[in-house]
Amino acid sequence: TSKTYTFTYTGRSGVNGTTWFTLKANAVKDTSNNGNEVTWPSTAIEVDNSAPSVPNMNPITPSCNSGTSITVSSTTVSDVWCADRVEYQFCMMSGVNSTTKCASNSSIWSDTASATFNNLSNGTTYYFFVRTRDGLWNISSWSSSVSYTVDTTAPTTTATISPSNWSCTSGNVTVSFSAWTNGCNSDNTTYYCTWANNCTLNKTWNSVTFSANIWGIRTWYVRYRSIDGLGNTESIKSTWMIYIDRAGPTGTIGVANSCYTGTTIPLKLNASDVGCSTVSGMRFSCES
Repeated sequence: TSKTYTFTYTGRSGVNGTTWFTLKANAVKDTSNNGNEVTWPSTAIEVDNSAPSVPNMNPITPSCNSGTSITVSSTTVSDVWCADRVEYQFCMMSGVNSTTKCASNSSIWSDTASATFNNLSNGTTYYFFVRTRDGLWNISSWSSSVSYTVDTTAPTTTATISPSNWSCTSGNVTVSFSAWTNGCNSDNTTYYCTWANNCTLNKTWNSVTFSANIWGIRTWYVRYRSIDGLGNTESIKSTWMIYIDRAGPTGTIGVANSCYTGTTIPLKLNASDVGCSTVSGMRFSCES
């Protein structure tokens, strides 16, 4: 005949894996069978109320990037008590360096010290935390955070042209570029090209100066854009046509006849300009 007995032992509160309990079970035969008693081997039970240690979040490099998905990781820890198993949970907080709402913004528990978060928003800084638990679900506190900012916005470039009459001038024209950052990456490079309105952007500098030969006429377009260090690329922009006119006008003098009487000779003066300006006046001299 066999019987099963169940009992519960309530230990002291606050025991943190340091106390062992030994239980002994004795089986006593019926006294009619000579009253023989058998002592079974003892069983030792360890009480584990201690969570694993808190790991450290690994730095995110670079902490500013254009990716809208990110995998974060932490250092690994081990459990020193009897549970002998460690799981990791990661929390992502949007714009707030706090764990107050981690309950609704956390990854599932996993024995891998990493987690991937998707669908991150441009222009937002995210903070990541990690905590651990053992096989008995003793849970550690949250770690300190690391941050990551999403930047998918291209820089913005403006072109300043001087002098103010750059659309038709006889002097040099300088185009200066200014690019500013719309996100967290400020490593901007401005690319430009000149000559035609469909040229390939293959030059980098902060400004460019145009000039014409002393009696020449030259026209330029300037195409430009900036790209930041993350590869966020601005749409190509273009200035209006720059026109430098250093060519003088041409003129003719006409008379109706080659032979006149008297002292008055009617003359017909014609002048035209082949550049972007107009003829502002004429003068002539008479030699006999």
